[in-house]
Amino acid sequence: MKKFLLFISLLFEISANCTAQIDLCLPVATAKGAAVTAVVNDWECIGINPSNLGWADNHKFSFTILNVGLSVQSSALSYSMLRNLLLHPSDTFSTAQKHQFGQILSNPNGLNLYGDVNWAAFSFKIPKIGGFAMNLRDRVIAHVTLSPTAADILFNGLNSQAYQDSTKTLASKISNELAGTNFSLYQYRELNLDWGRELFRIGGGGGSVSSFDVESNQKTATETSDQDPDFNTLRVYGGLGLKYLWGLANVYGDITPGGLYARSSVTNSYGINYGNIPNFTPTNAGNLFNNVGTGTAMDIGLSAAYKNWKFGVAATDLGAIYWKHNTLTAIDTNMPRLAANNYGINSILGSNFGIANGTFLNFAPGPDYWLALPSKLRTGVSYTLSKIITLSADIDFPLNNVIGNIQFPFYATAAQFNICKSFSVSAGFCGNQTYGFNMPIGICIGISDKVQFYITTSDVLTYLGKQNNPNISAAFGLLRINF
Repeated sequence: MKKFLLFISLLFEISANCTAQIDLCLPVATAKGAAVTAVVNDWECIGINPSNLGWADNHKFSFTILNVGLSVQSSALSYSMLRNLLLHPSDTFSTAQKHQFGQILSNPNGLNLYGDVNWAAFSFKIPKIGGFAMNLRDRVIAHVTLSPTAADILFNGLNSQAYQDSTKTLASKISNELAGTNFSLYQYRELNLDWGRELFRIGGGGGSVSSFDVESNQKTATETSDQDPDFNTLRVYGGLGLKYLWGLANVYGDITPGGLYARSSVTNSYGINYGNIPNFTPTNAGNLFNNVGTGTAMDIGLSAAYKNWKFGVAATDLGAIYWKHNTLTAIDTNMPRLAANNYGINSILGSNFGIANGTFLNFAPGPDYWLALPSKLRTGVSYTLSKIITLSADIDFPLNNVIGNIQFPFYATAAQFNICKSFSVSAGFCGNQTYGFNMPIGICIGISDKVQFYITTSDVLTYLGKQNNPNISAAFGLLRINF
């Protein structure tokens, strides 16, 4: 394994090569900044609120392929630097760039990445039984924060300040020298099966639209053709989503003064060079996806509709993955002697240090372990102002403190403008203490509402010169077909 370098290298390899926060890969969610708990329908409900599958206005059948999203964020990076890292990951670092990147990665917020690929999804509804949806999806969540000493060693190796007096350095514990460093990488594949239906209703009687005689300015009749028999009825819906999970990569580390906790479990599909670890031989799991972990999870949701209002609440990703292959645990030894040619990494993708070849963390075979998914409580409301405009808002909360979860409540508001049946625009505002203030925007074009294509970003301000806390992100839906 590339030891500590593994995480950083994989983070950028994934962002550059995997056509793969808070579910901002789904184009409709990206365009609205995740203000979608009381908005999404059909297969878009998966992972957000399965109860919405019971709504009467869902399509009889809806299908999509290749919905892709990527978000890379750091409060310490400028937009131009972040863009260059993604577009030119193999460029060689200058001495000045090494110093600059070391400062960036030692920022408390560090660097965050979220990638997602919804390979295919479909949904359908059966009268009196409810709506069903299924998809196959990949998720990648990554974060890195280095201590100033760790950043210096990572980028400069033997030229780092810590190794100028190797006698002192080699006599110090890793946990003391590198305290303040934490990193994580989490990739898993999930197969989702969701169901939702109406549970009960209260009240009744539809709304109506009155017509007028223009000359007499008098009401003449009620247009029953536009009447909704459920308009004045409170309808309550419930839903459940079940997930089967394949764990592909998990790397986690947290170094505090006097304490070192780090472990990993990564599929051989990554092609990692593990070096020479005593009593450890990486193996292929031999499963469907050569996964190194398996697990299950569920989503539970409720929603309600009354007149032009919709409300939603859902608990998502309630589950865990059991990592049982290629498991390693870090050992808090004295600082290791670096290899004679280790002068730090020269590019994001150009490093090839083995775990036993003079890097600064020492790993040994470790036990199998469980790791919970980043669970969230989603709450949302939407209001249909007219056939053209729909407004929505969400507040989402973390339910646990694990890899990849939001650390603070996430707020979002949005509006969708249906210009015509073939073209709509969505925009809004969202953010929290980690991601700062963002302005998402997206467009949907198609043939009526039968065939659709989406392209969105979760922060258009980044591309307009925003320098503080830039968030490079994009999501697109290649094809959606509705019947």
